[in-house]
Amino acid sequence: MYRTSFVRGMYMSITVIRLTESLFSTTHCRSLSAERQSLLTTIEVLEADVKSLRADLGRAKSRARQRRASVAADDSLLAEILSAEISGVQVAAEQIVSPGASQTVGRSDDQ
Repeated sequence: MYRTSFVRGMYMSITVIRLTESLFSTTHCRSLSAERQSLLTTIEVLEADVKSLRADLGRAKSRARQRRASVAADDSLLAEILSAEISGVQVAAEQIVSPGASQTVGRSDDQ
């Protein structure tokens, strides 16, 4: 009788352990599945953010290139204007100093 009770007790203990394991495993799997789904959602959001940031970076690079080209064109135009102004000031100064000398300078510049 003692043996029968012991065997039944062991069998019940093993059954309880297996049921607990199964329950824990199922709960744990659900928890892992929910965590996995949460991570997948986070990854999708991060991938969308990366795409958006790459697009923003591309637009920023394009604007920077346009600005550099615009600044270079402005610098070139400004250099031409300043050169013309300097030439005009030089000619005017030469005419003030000696009216006949400006004609000679003008001819030497043309040559």
